[in-house]
Amino acid sequence: MRSTYSALVCVALLLGGCAAPAADESPVASAAAADDPGVRFHGVWELASIVRYSGDGEELSRNETSTGFIIYAPPGYMGVVIQGADRQPYAGERATPEEMVAAYRSYTSYSGGYTVDPEAGTVTHHLRASLNPGGAGSDYVRQYSFGEGEFGEETLTLQPPAGADGGVVKLTWKRMSE
Repeated sequence: MRSTYSALVCVALLLGGCAAPAADESPVASAAAADDPGVRFHGVWELASIVRYSGDGEELSRNETSTGFIIYAPPGYMGVVIQGADRQPYAGERATPEEMVAAYRSYTSYSGGYTVDPEAGTVTHHLRASLNPGGAGSDYVRQYSFGEGEFGEETLTLQPPAGADGGVVKLTWKRMSE
């Protein structure tokens, strides 16, 4: 877990998202940052839950055991990884075809740019790289809301578009302390 967090922090540093503002930063640059609708997203968030709802709003499943992180960096870059709690190591030195399929199904990741539309309440992830080969070049639009977790930590809930049956999935992330 610690090595995953360290790796994510390194990615954030490479994206330029963890640098503190320069002491001689101009007031114009500071004002621009204050006007940035993405500023509240900036930082590292840890997955708290994935909840699936039917088209009627009935909770179908709740997953609070998967591991995941999403990073939003100030220049407009983001990255996300989610690993299923039931992910199993390979039995041998090399994976069998069945183990490869199971590994693929229990993990997702992508990265790229992002834009925020505060009027629509959406954040759009502009994928440049993705575990899913068909994902690169796509735009993933998510409804967003900020809230407060049970221990007072800031939370971010992202909701992809509803499925054909009206069902929705809500991913809630908690901000990691610096």
